Amino acid sequence: MTNLRISTAAAITAVFLLLNGFLSVPGNAQDVPINAFYGKWIGSGVSQSESSIAFRYSHRDLNVTVTPAGSGFAISWTTIQRKKGDPNNPTPVKKTSSTTYVPAGRANVWRATRSLDPIGGRVYSWARLKDQTLTVNSFQILPDGSYEMQVYDRVLSGLGMKLTFSRIVNGKLIRTVKGQLTKFSE
Repeated sequence: MTNLRISTAAAITAVFLLLNGFLSVPGNAQDVPINAFYGKWIGSGVSQSESSIAFRYSHRDLNVTVTPAGSGFAISWTTIQRKKGDPNNPTPVKKTSSTTYVPAGRANVWRATRSLDPIGGRVYSWARLKDQTLTVNSFQILPDGSYEMQVYDRVLSGLGMKLTFSRIVNGKLIRTVKGQLTKFSE
């Protein structure tokens, strides 16, 4: 009976890790076309901050829209953050961004049409599609010469889209957001 309990516990743990993206099944990943991401996606996530004591963990509402744009695509996202004010009754903060990407001359790689010189304080952004993951990277050199990088991994799965966001400043991970979104329209 003890062996059965251990085997059942191991199986439950493996299924949990697989469903939450900690394990993968080899050979199942294949490149999906960019149009698999087209549509309106709505969900929520949890932010973990290394720089905020009062709001170390906070809830976020997430909205992502991906549409075709010429030979590339456009992506817009809105995040409702709850990370200001009283931790027991946080003040919502809405952030919205939109970027259009065009082919960068390499398969499944795009550059933002508004990517500018990062040394001048402007943001440089590019996107990459690998397997079922659309990764959007943004890089900026800050006024003091330090840098900030933001990485959005959007992974298609049978359950919708998983989002992992990372904000890195001078090589230090400052914030992560992990969320799940569901497709609501094309």
